[in-house]
Amino acid sequence: MRALSAAPAAKPNPHGWKSWKEIPDSALPACPDPTNPLYELEQYKNIQKKRIWYQMNPHIPIYFREGAKDKALVSLYVVMLFSLLSYEYYLIITKVAV
Repeated sequence: MRALSAAPAAKPNPHGWKSWKEIPDSALPACPDPTNPLYELEQYKNIQKKRIWYQMNPHIPIYFREGAKDKALVSLYVVMLFSLLSYEYYLIITKVAV
């Protein structure tokens, strides 16, 4: 039974794959730089498989992968940016007040 939040694919799947995990490595697009070992990592291959499965534009870069580690890092960056801006405003206000 499908989850209620799962949306149907925009186009029918002509290959019969049941999930992005079933996409073989041979179906992935060619690596832009075959000498770079990063393109052989499982994480890179999984991102490419998800691009195929969700029919994403291959020219749109993926800056953040899903996962708890990445969500925590983004939250940390937001908190750090907010803290820095608050401190800068505090310095400006105290200089003006003096």
